[in-house]
Amino acid sequence: MDTATQIFAFLVTVLVLVSIHEAGHMVVARALGIKVLRYSIGFGKALWKRKSKKSGVEYVIAMIPLGGYVNLLDERNAPVAEEDKPYAFNRKPLWVRTAVVAAGPLTNLIFAVFIYWIMFSVGVETVKPIIGKVIPNSLAAQAEIQEGDLISRIDGKSVTDWEDIVLTAVSRIGGEGELSIETTSSMGRVNKYKIDVSQWKTDPLTPDPLKSLGLEPFHPALPAVVKTVMKGSAADKAGVKADDRFFSINGSPVKDWADLVKTIQPNPGKTFKMILIRDGIPIASTLTIDKSFTLRGFKNVGVIGVSVYPTDYPIAMKFLKQYNPVYAVIPAVNETIRFFNFNFIVLKKLVMGEISLKTLGGPITIFGTADRAFKAGLIAFVNFLALMSVMLAFINVLPIPGLDGGHILYFLVEFIIRRPLSMAVEIFTMRIGFLILLLLTLAASYNDILRLIN
Repeated sequence: MDTATQIFAFLVTVLVLVSIHEAGHMVVARALGIKVLRYSIGFGKALWKRKSKKSGVEYVIAMIPLGGYVNLLDERNAPVAEEDKPYAFNRKPLWVRTAVVAAGPLTNLIFAVFIYWIMFSVGVETVKPIIGKVIPNSLAAQAEIQEGDLISRIDGKSVTDWEDIVLTAVSRIGGEGELSIETTSSMGRVNKYKIDVSQWKTDPLTPDPLKSLGLEPFHPALPAVVKTVMKGSAADKAGVKADDRFFSINGSPVKDWADLVKTIQPNPGKTFKMILIRDGIPIASTLTIDKSFTLRGFKNVGVIGVSVYPTDYPIAMKFLKQYNPVYAVIPAVNETIRFFNFNFIVLKKLVMGEISLKTLGGPITIFGTADRAFKAGLIAFVNFLALMSVMLAFINVLPIPGLDGGHILYFLVEFIIRRPLSMAVEIFTMRIGFLILLLLTLAASYNDILRLIN
């Protein structure tokens, strides 16, 4: 069931983002008088297809769900009947061709704005950035940052949640100088700290800006109280019932859910003695932990088949981002621009060598992230779709032949030299572009595999 959920979340992500992107190309092409031959989600063999009698467009869902394309009538690709030549892409003015190509990324950005507008209109609950733990011997510990303080400013910029902090701080990774952090204690005292950015190192495969600084967000502890027990699971066989509380395992006390997980996951197949508390009465039992194979690390992990009751953040730690539906357009646009700029900052740091290429993630990373977002709830998944839509728009505007940005680069050259580039030049540069994209995809996929192994 878990695998089915993961696949479903990934497919929904791809289908939504790619269909929106390609729909942008198709709608603008048809509106500007260009004949659309095919609208395909995915590549390779068609799993489903249908041709519209009205428009003549063939709609396709193909086998490989890693992209899509819109096939336009074009004399450079195949012979075109005389009566159809006015509707060919290559016959249209430069501004029309540019508009059609730019429509894909632009539609992704519009989609992101729309998602954020809905979220901000309805209201998005988030938590204040209160420090739960300062990791010993870390940069934060050396700066003597205090646990329990609220982070209010980073580099002089006001921050309201952990997302603000990460987006602001990442721009300093790999640089020089000092990162300023301002916090407020529970007593209202304002504290200011400085961290030497040159000493800030992140794990290239799993870059976690907060953890690398030595900061862990506050999370309310989850009591080790059972909500549900899966039939036939290790817990069921051991006699665990709903509302039981784990008191100890193998003689070690279980303070919360995290303690239980730390004991269960590393010990698949092992048998432990445990004590449960049921209606205030201690109950002794024996638990043999089940095995579950995971792609992360290519190994078995321990599972017992129980879920726990969620614990919410204190009301004082939460706040609602909500705006009037008319005004909500402004923060929605700002949020989209902010994430678009964030991608530009990361790309710049990759090119300058300030961030390792090992940070790149491929299809497996998207697969896993989509799954986690889907399981986190509707708001988290919709927010993930908006983020991915902005990322897809950013990638596609890069001036690499084969991407939308590469075509726009061709049109810019055509505008300057007053004539289209020759087919030979386009084909040659396209091959280079596809080689670059292939190498980047292979590098990202290799990183994905390393993450799984490690």
